[in-house]
This record gives sequence, structure tokens and C-alpha cells, in this order.
Amino acid sequence: MRIKDSVMADLEDFQAWSANGPAPIDLLDYVGFIAKPDYVFAFAALLMPELVTREGHRFMASRFSIETYDSWRAKGATPREIQRVMNHLHVQTLVQGQEVGDEVATEVARVIGAIWERTLGPEGLLVEVIGGDYFELAVTFCEKGAAPPSNGSHVDDRPSI
Repeated sequence: MRIKDSVMADLEDFQAWSANGPAPIDLLDYVGFIAKPDYVFAFAALLMPELVTREGHRFMASRFSIETYDSWRAKGATPREIQRVMNHLHVQTLVQGQEVGDEVATEVARVIGAIWERTLGPEGLLVEVIGGDYFELAVTFCEKGAAPPSNGSHVDDRPSI
């Protein structure tokens, strides 16, 4: 997956590692310098989340609560609406509140969405990137079906022709 050059230039830790080596490094080299088994398993949980099913709709197991789900259902929310809320992840939370520019935040959301599209899409799940800046950007998924709301965008990681 290709990351925009302008985003790569804004990645401070990566740039520090690259500047201190004998030659420029790429992201795979960088992972080799910083990765620990904890990181690998944590990112695997993020990018290939374990799912649970409720009323035929799938949710991230780590974020699902029967009580919350039932409460929203009692208020009239559809299972798909509940999916979009319970399965969403804010970029700001994922980067631990570190201040990053909108372009980097957007790229983070796009990359997670593209990976989810590859891991969850074949399972019949629709991936959406929601929001327009660092403070609002999130990624979510729900069952495919009706068209996504106008405030979300379907992720398409295919290169332009």
C-alpha cells in the first residue's frame, strides 16, 4: 500500500529513524526497528478484528456490549445504525490524542479503511470513512445493504487509472 509522500514527510519518528541510519529506510525497515510482539498482535486486532454477531449483524468483539445494544434497540435504532456507532474508531483516539495534521489523519483513516475493506469486505461488510478533519475522522463498518449515509464515504484503495 502506497502512502502519500507528503504524509511520509510528516511522520516524525519514521523520519528520525531514517535520518540516523546509513541509508534511507522504508516502512518495512522501520517496523523492523520498532516492532515488538505486543505491537504486532495489537495491530492485528485493529486490522482484522474479532467479530461477534447479534441479530445477524456483526460487531467488533472488543467494543460490543449487549446492554448498550439492547438499550439502543429499545430506543428504536436499527441494528445497522447501531453497528455504525459501536464499530467506529476515531483516528484521534487511535493516535492517542497526538496532534497530527488533517492530511496525516485522513491518510490514517484511509489506510485502516482500505485494510478493513480487504479483510471485512469479503465478509459482506461495508467500510466507511467518516468526518473531515483530525477531530472528526473515524472509520466504521456495517452490513452491506442500503446505500451508506451521505456523510460517509466508501473506501476504495484501488489505484486511479
